[in-house]
Amino acid sequence: MPDSGQDTYKAFFDASSEAVLVLNSGMFCIDLNFAASELLGKSREALIGSPLQNISDFQGDIADDGFLRLKTGKKNEHVLSYRTIPVSSSGMTMLIIETKSDIRGHVTVNHGNVYRNDPIRIVLDLTGQLMYDYDIKTGLIQWTGKIEDMTGFSTEEFNSLGISGWEDCIHPDDRSQTIAQLNTSIEQKTVYISQYRFRRHDGSYFFVDDRGTTIYDADGNPLRMIGSMQDIHDRKKAEAELVMSEARLRRAELIGGTGNWEFDMVSKKVFASEGARRIYGLGEKEWSIAEVQKTPLPEYRQMLDEALRSLIDESRPYDVEFKIKRQTDGAIIDIHSCAEYDPGRNIVFGVIHDITSSKKNEENLKSSLREKEILLRELYHRTKNNMQVIASILNLNAILSPGYEVSQIVRDTVQRINAIALVHQKLYQSQDLSNILLGDYISDLVRLILEGFNRKDDKISLDFNMHVFPSVIDIAIPCGLIINELVTNTLKHGIPEGKSGTISIELSRSDDGRIRLKYSDDGNGPPDGFNYQQDGSLGLMTIRSICEHQLSGDIRFGSGKGFRVSIEFNDNVYAKRV
Repeated sequence: MPDSGQDTYKAFFDASSEAVLVLNSGMFCIDLNFAASELLGKSREALIGSPLQNISDFQGDIADDGFLRLKTGKKNEHVLSYRTIPVSSSGMTMLIIETKSDIRGHVTVNHGNVYRNDPIRIVLDLTGQLMYDYDIKTGLIQWTGKIEDMTGFSTEEFNSLGISGWEDCIHPDDRSQTIAQLNTSIEQKTVYISQYRFRRHDGSYFFVDDRGTTIYDADGNPLRMIGSMQDIHDRKKAEAELVMSEARLRRAELIGGTGNWEFDMVSKKVFASEGARRIYGLGEKEWSIAEVQKTPLPEYRQMLDEALRSLIDESRPYDVEFKIKRQTDGAIIDIHSCAEYDPGRNIVFGVIHDITSSKKNEENLKSSLREKEILLRELYHRTKNNMQVIASILNLNAILSPGYEVSQIVRDTVQRINAIALVHQKLYQSQDLSNILLGDYISDLVRLILEGFNRKDDKISLDFNMHVFPSVIDIAIPCGLIINELVTNTLKHGIPEGKSGTISIELSRSDDGRIRLKYSDDGNGPPDGFNYQQDGSLGLMTIRSICEHQLSGDIRFGSGKGFRVSIEFNDNVYAKRV
């Protein structure tokens, strides 16, 4: 170390907020300050005499400036920038480590004789600090460094402030605590360290890091304090923003029931956010991957291990759901987790989401839907049964009725009831409680009508060409009533009992959603000059009314042999209900 100004130099050296090590020509540490000891996490005694490669990742000679990774023994060590300053002709070097930000380019250092003889000035220029010499007896303070750049005061103005002026420049909210810290450090002979807001010449405040070491006389009386003051306003602002960001993250994790985590696949250690620890029931201690992997229920272990392996080895997406037994209270929790792998750092990082409430709500919804399906099926079943009871009563009345005309009316009514009842039977049997296959329904209905007319053994051929597609109940019932009237008309007039013939039905749905139903028979057909609009029976009037009013469709009657009709309507007249 330089001989001149030994006490002043040593005091500043110890008080500097930058980490400084002094190395001999063999790159062994022969001295270091408090900031370096704090950064490395070891005492000065333990570090003095250590080779540089035991402290950092250096191998070989050290350059004038560059980057190094310190061996602090802490997780996530950062690469820091440094500069070196030759401090004597014997080969000793001062290694200044920039712990706050990258200082490269701040100062162009001339390693000439002037700077070799004034290493303190170089440190001040490199770090942007102010150095002070506080005379405790007189209260005068001598400042050195880029005073105007930091404070806005001229050198003369700043050096005239003294201890009382310095105190006045401290923010009122920080003043009493800062002064108390200064006095305590002098009384207890400890290093003075304080961070507070300091007023510039223009009245604005900025945060500073103030550190000093007291020099005492032979009787232990304080004489002077040598120290440094550094502008840390940007760092404080970044720290405040980080605190706010972390607070927002904690609130978001609490509200959303989420958390984030990291697996270090080298150290086998786990980082878990506050939200992740809350979900898993983990304490504040450091956890290993093996310990955390005991939390999921055993039946999910194989699946989770395979998902992690596939993510790391094959880059497959990690998106899993599983259950855990929370360590704090033993509660069973449903978890959804997604993760990605960083091969450069060999770290798996991901998020977890407590989906217990969602799963419970999902199960409740499924249970409610199952109950609804059961009730709806029961409703369809009872409706069909009740309609069959009504039909049976009407059939009994028809048998007991003395008049043929009344009997026919009752039978026609029964057929209409059966057409509606068949829809409910189809819905009861269907997996879809809102739709039935319209073609299947029509073919079954035609056969049911033939059976109702006791025409099963007649030579009536059925020619069906029907596309398969679903239809809601509100379309199926009107279509069923139309088919009932058409088939009944054919069996009564077109192909009466004892005759043979063919009933043809075509059903299709176009790409634009139009349903086309074509019906024909090769029976007797209407008489010459028949007007479907004026001369139609009640059955034909019913067909036209259902088509135009219930289905909002179009109906066209054809000519030629037998009976022909074509009906078109949209399939979106009614919406799906279930």
